[in-house]
Amino acid sequence: MFAGTRFWMTVLCSWLALGVACGGDDGTVDVGSDADVPGDGDVPTDGDVPTDGDVPTDDGTGPVCGDGVTDDTEDCDDGNDVAGDGCEADCTFTCTEADDTCDPAEHCVDLTHTCEPGCRTDEGCAAPTAYCDIEAHSCVTCLDDGHCDAGFVCIDHACVEGCSATHACPTGLDCCGGGCVDTRTSEEHCGACDVPCTVTAGTPECVAGACTVGGCDPGFGDCDDDVTNGCETATRTDLANCGACGAVCPDRANATTTCAAGVCGYECLGGFADCNGLAADGCEAVPASDVANCGTCGTVCPTPAHGAAGCAAGVCGIGRCDTGWADCNVIAGDGCEVDTMTSVTDCGGCGMACSVVHGTPACTAGACGIAACTPAWADCNTTYADGCETDTAVDVDHCGSCGNVCNLPNAVEGCAAGACTVAACDAGYGDCNGIASDGCEANLSTSNTNCGSCGNVCTGGRTCGAGVCSCPTGTTLCGGTCISVLTDVNNCGACGNRCGFEQTCNSGFCLNAISGPSFQVTGLSTTGCAVVDHMTVTGDDRGGIAVTGTRLFYTGDTATGRFAAGDLSGGASVGVRHDGLVSNLRTGQLYALATATGEVSFGAGSVSVTRLIELNSDTGVATGEQITLGSAITLDTSSTLNGIYAGYDRIGVFNGARFYHIALPSGTVTDLGAFTMPAHQSCESLANWGVLEFFGGNLYIVYVSSPTVISRTLVPGGTTTTLATFTDLSDMCSITVSPARNRWYFHHEYASQFGGSGTGETVGFCNANWTSPSDTFRVISLGTSGCSVVDHQAVTGDDRGGIAVGTTGVFYSGDTATARFSTADLSGATGLGRIYDGLASDLRRGIVYSFGNASGPLVTSGGTMDRLLEVNGTTGLLTGRFIRLSEAITMNTLATGIFSGWGRIVVLANGRAYDIALPSGSVVDLGARALPVYQRCEGVGFFWGTAEYYGGALYVDYVASPTTISRMSLATGTVTTLGSYTNLSDMCSFTFLPLRNRWYFHHEYDSQFGGSATGETIGYCSGTYSNS
Repeated sequence: MFAGTRFWMTVLCSWLALGVACGGDDGTVDVGSDADVPGDGDVPTDGDVPTDGDVPTDDGTGPVCGDGVTDDTEDCDDGNDVAGDGCEADCTFTCTEADDTCDPAEHCVDLTHTCEPGCRTDEGCAAPTAYCDIEAHSCVTCLDDGHCDAGFVCIDHACVEGCSATHACPTGLDCCGGGCVDTRTSEEHCGACDVPCTVTAGTPECVAGACTVGGCDPGFGDCDDDVTNGCETATRTDLANCGACGAVCPDRANATTTCAAGVCGYECLGGFADCNGLAADGCEAVPASDVANCGTCGTVCPTPAHGAAGCAAGVCGIGRCDTGWADCNVIAGDGCEVDTMTSVTDCGGCGMACSVVHGTPACTAGACGIAACTPAWADCNTTYADGCETDTAVDVDHCGSCGNVCNLPNAVEGCAAGACTVAACDAGYGDCNGIASDGCEANLSTSNTNCGSCGNVCTGGRTCGAGVCSCPTGTTLCGGTCISVLTDVNNCGACGNRCGFEQTCNSGFCLNAISGPSFQVTGLSTTGCAVVDHMTVTGDDRGGIAVTGTRLFYTGDTATGRFAAGDLSGGASVGVRHDGLVSNLRTGQLYALATATGEVSFGAGSVSVTRLIELNSDTGVATGEQITLGSAITLDTSSTLNGIYAGYDRIGVFNGARFYHIALPSGTVTDLGAFTMPAHQSCESLANWGVLEFFGGNLYIVYVSSPTVISRTLVPGGTTTTLATFTDLSDMCSITVSPARNRWYFHHEYASQFGGSGTGETVGFCNANWTSPSDTFRVISLGTSGCSVVDHQAVTGDDRGGIAVGTTGVFYSGDTATARFSTADLSGATGLGRIYDGLASDLRRGIVYSFGNASGPLVTSGGTMDRLLEVNGTTGLLTGRFIRLSEAITMNTLATGIFSGWGRIVVLANGRAYDIALPSGSVVDLGARALPVYQRCEGVGFFWGTAEYYGGALYVDYVASPTTISRMSLATGTVTTLGSYTNLSDMCSFTFLPLRNRWYFHHEYDSQFGGSATGETIGYCSGTYSNS
């Protein structure tokens, strides 16, 4: 038991190579190496467990070979029970690779130290495998080329045919591409490596290293004995070597020589045939045309009727026809069947059909002609070739019949259904009336109703020039109407530039409103003249001039003189010098410009003019009265640019930089802004005197611009025109006008065309013309054509009454809201979210207002109104601007009429009439005026219409009944009929838009203009008006 345990310990120690000396009793420990550690496969199984007899015993004598224990003096020790197992009886290895002592046919395996089969040297091998591959321990035929015979090389230990640079071929052979070749006979390497021997269409042969033709393929021959091109000749087809080299085929007439299968022959050319079978004459026949061999040999063509036989394209036919006959159906069987002298289908020849366009043909003596023309067509040129060439239904030179030429003025003529028409118009003309007889009657360059094109009407005051509708000179097209942007408050200086309240447009500038009576000089004559010398009365000339009802006043260096206005008699000094002399042309009142301390004296430098001293209009002496100016005017009395201009209830003063307007008798001063004085003649006082005009809403000055011209200049715009021309005004620098006497008065030094002397000082007069135009507006008609209506109930609710029209929008008030509609077509209906019960407008400027007061717009219950609130023409909202009325007006329910006019609004309220001037807001109480019979609107019970002013009188227009619109004179109360109608329904409000020549209205239910039995209607029709 114990002995067996020791044996196992010895075995385990050996397996694990732990280096523990388990066999000794001395307890020493041997440290083993990693190689001695057994793996999992070395662990003994139960079958390996030794028995007591297998376990060595320890006899205590030390290391013993064969005890199964490898001591440090032994290579191995496996018990020495088997020889040759790697460990010999003397405890040494059987063999090692380093010292291989195995038989030459074996080799040592170092892992087991045993000799295993497989050579280790050539001695272990024998032929035919006499060489040892020591890596594989295998006997092989060869290891390198040297082990092989000449002509062989060693590949994969076998000798195979081949050669290399170091292992040559046998004598007589060359190494080509790794193989031994006889270049004397090789077809691939003939004469040298990689030189192939090939023969085209034949078999090659390498002889003595030279390539030769060994033989030719069937059908080929080497006829030029040149090996480079081989058997170059195809003897089956070659005409020069047919069947054999040198065998040449002969040529035949009209034939192509052939060689086929090595036999000579010939083929006829196209159009030829060998009909006699003789090779000598080749292809002698032409079957296409030979009447004896037509188409094929031996086919003879027969003779046709009215002609001679022929062969064409190998088909028998007609060679020719007799004169006057023809074969037109190309059928030989019936010969020349057609008489070409009379046949209209083959007239003069086959296929020469007589065809007459729009007519019936004829054939006479072989020539085509015209038998007849179809209706509406004619042979007007008597030429067959174009037949009945003329369509008299459309031909302008033969319209209806030959020779009937259409000739219409200003037109490119046309012809339709045999009647002359206008096909096109000459440039600049149009056939606008659709009447052919007068051609293109409309001159599109100048016609205002057909400008540039038919129906293009020049509206809004435009005229036609060069085919374009244009506004007259000095006006601009704004909103479809020609407007003077120099004077229009809604388009001042440019379209859409609207002046503010209490402003006017003057020379294209928005200025504080200038109002008052108009005055315009229309002529300064050279007749009815008279002159006197004033030197003894006034001294040398100075310049100031003014005229009153009875006197002419002129200021010289020593004094101001007065003369009878009628004949310049009674010249006398007034005792003082009035340098700033001026008068009111309307009243004849005389004034002198003055400062706070006294009258202005020219040449005294800068002064401040603050008042007008009133002078007696007959004596020229100060009356003690004066007009205090609303604001002071700074005047440089030493400047040559100063000007003083007498006007109608106004005076103009230019201080060399700015122009000032003084209203009379109020003294209100309006600064009209910067002004540039054109060229003019100045007086010796350095100023000049002239006339201040006001017409058409504009101010002008009239003055002497040169010795031959009196000019008119727009203030402050500066546009200058000539008012009158003369031959000699001398140094004239001061003029004025007497409206009462229809004269103009002047001063000049020396002589002029009117008289005077070379050394004198002259005042004089001549005849003059003038006018005081008013702002007239008169409705000529309220028409029933060009009408359009829309229902407004959805945006306004039930009708209420108020109506007004601006440039772009017409406004109407219902019970729920006021709404805006386009003036063009009533489109774009938009409720404003508010109600304006007091609507009105300025027809001249196209501005819409609502009467109101500090609390806002007028409401249902009426009340006292002290202002006009401006309504935005686009949005309908209040702009925030207003015109304050000079007098408040009480408007009560059921007792008020509102009438929009030209620069005015008229109100009938509480039994009185009021005229409101626009844009100033000045109210004139016209006195008692009872309301006429009228149709009353719902809501506030007002009624609306238009105000007119013509012939010096005011009128109001209104709906008097369902069939009548009336006109009432505010002066007399007289009522006349303005327009009669069949059905106006309950219409109670209308207005007028001069811009579009329309009147706009409202009514409930249906009327002659449209609407429905349950609807609310707003509409318009065409209308006309006049400003004269």
